This record gives sequence, C-alpha cells and structure tokens, in this order.
Amino acid sequence: MTRKIYTNGMFYTLDVNHPIVETVVVENGRIIDLGLHDDMILQWGRAGTNIVDLPGKMVSPGLIDSHLHLSCVAFNFLDLDLTGISSKTAMLEKIREKAATVPPGKWLIGMGWDGNLFDDRTIPTIVELDYVAPHCGVFLKRICHHAFLVNSKALEMSGHHQSIEIPVSGTIVLDPSTQKPTGLILETASKLITDCIPDKTYEELKNGLGQAMNYVIKRGITSIHTNDPLYLGGLGQTYRLYEELINHEHKKLRCNLLIDYPFLNELKEKEMYAGYGN
Repeated sequence: MTRKIYTNGMFYTLDVNHPIVETVVVENGRIIDLGLHDDMILQWGRAGTNIVDLPGKMVSPGLIDSHLHLSCVAFNFLDLDLTGISSKTAMLEKIREKAATVPPGKWLIGMGWDGNLFDDRTIPTIVELDYVAPHCGVFLKRICHHAFLVNSKALEMSGHHQSIEIPVSGTIVLDPSTQKPTGLILETASKLITDCIPDKTYEELKNGLGQAMNYVIKRGITSIHTNDPLYLGGLGQTYRLYEELINHEHKKLRCNLLIDYPFLNELKEKEMYAGYGN
C-alpha cells in the first residue's frame, strides 16, 4: 500500500460542499480523503505515509479538451514547429536552420506560424523563402490550417504551372503586378502541394503521437476528444495507433476518437460504434 498526503496547496475540487481544500490524501493512486491539514495529518499521517508539501500551489481536476486534433500536436514534434514566433525574421531564420538538414529535392514541412504575432504584420514572401531554402520544397501550415506558405521549389515539385486547375474553394495568391505566386496558398489549393508530399511512416506517426500524449498530460489534460483519421492515414490506422499507445505502451490519456463522415461506411463495416473500445 502506497499512501501520500499532499498538503498546503489550493485544491479546487468542483465539489460544492468542499470547493477548495488544502490537503488531499491519495492511496494507491486514488483520492481517499480531503480536508484541513491538521485533520488529514492526524487521521492519515502515520508511519510510512509520504507527506508532500505544496506551498500555495494550485491543483485542479484533470482537464478535458472537447475538440482538438492531437495528430497536429504530433506533427509539431515531427516537423518544424513555428508556434509562437513573433517576427518574420525569426521565422525565416528557423526555416534556414532546418533547411540545412534537408537534402536537395526533399520536403521541409512546418506548421504553427501566425502573422498576427509578427511585429510588422508581414509574412515571408516566396522570394524570401527561396533565399533561405532554395534546394528543397517548403510547405508551411498556418496555425489555423487554412493558409499555407510555399517556396518556388515546392511549386516546381508539385507540377505547378500558370494554367493549372485550382480546386474549388482554393486560391493560389498572385502578385497583382506580375501575376506570379506570392507563396501564399489558401484552403483547398493546398491539396496541389500535399498530394505530392510523401506520407509519414507508421513508426514516425506513432513516435510523434506518443510525444503529443506526453505533452498534453504534463499540462494537466487527462482526457481528449480528438479528430485525426484524415491526418493519420484513415480510420483503421488511427484506431491502431491509439490502441497500441494506450493499451500496450500505457499512455495515461483517455481518448475519445471523433470520426469524419467519409469514414462512416468503414465504421459500419468494422462494426465499430459509439463507445467502441475499452
């Protein structure tokens, strides 16, 4: 039996009868009592009990994220993470550093940039992207995943030409004076690029998803509702990835998988239903 007393903290219980307590008693991984410091020490603080002092620190129940794409967090560990960068100059420098590790003719994938954070509110141009990464295809997803930046090599590797057919609801933004691409691509036009980028291997996806699970757990998220089949290779592979990480590698994250409508027939064929799993 393992017992710990966490004390001198601010525990938010969400219990109307005891909304905030200073001490919690945990035995074999489960909370068995809570209350005032002196009461809990008197009742449970016998020999062999480990007392952990939390001088004024806040503790809350595990958080539940009701809609996210954990796969996108995983890609931050696999690709160039541009989250939180506050200037175009800093973004270009990170791209330059990453490009130095990418062989000619391969892809440099990045995500998370947000021009609203940049001090001058201007985003990299195709000319600037070509300067820092001339030899490899650059494809950078904005934080919203509705806008993307590419360099000339990416357009070349994807077979872009002036009269190419753009998918409905998509745009390749052109310079009004030259009618040439600026490097900014919107919405479904990104498919012209992504269709030419090789898929990540199963082991790469599993490695990134495992790191993503560790990342959110460390930040107090213990349960998620996550939508991933479109990004992790379909319904079957998505379920397999989560099943292996949770049941075989014992990642302690409760996951409810949100399934996109294109996979509903497959869901029915596999006899998977709401609540399927363990």
